[in-house]
Amino acid sequence: MLKSPGSPMEPFMAMILQTLASKSVMYPPLKEIHDNYPTYFKEHGSTLDADTRQRYEKQYEILGRICQEFEKQPDELPTTSNVANDDIPNMKVEPNAVPDLSNFENLGKLLVELQTYGYPPKELTGELPPGK
Repeated sequence: MLKSPGSPMEPFMAMILQTLASKSVMYPPLKEIHDNYPTYFKEHGSTLDADTRQRYEKQYEILGRICQEFEKQPDELPTTSNVANDDIPNMKVEPNAVPDLSNFENLGKLLVELQTYGYPPKELTGELPPGK
């Protein structure tokens, strides 16, 4: 799917994925939510029905796995922020400069799995936006 070795689009797809799923953007809020689950369970666990409790426990587990994936990544991957727009058509990306897409695929799978368990408790994330 995203892997097409030798494709001229591979470096650009990697840059897009790198930006959207970057550790600096996604990891801090997800880690905060994950770290707050134990306190939530202590304070609200006795008021949760069994199904809701089980769903929240699965969210906690999957968030932990997502955090582990982010923790495998270096703090900053190479970027093109220092490349002028005029240079992009002539930019050469070395094969080893492209991040490992398997990490992004693992994150994507985990995020999809997390979504199947619904929204986390509002006490951890705040109110949902209208229409959700």
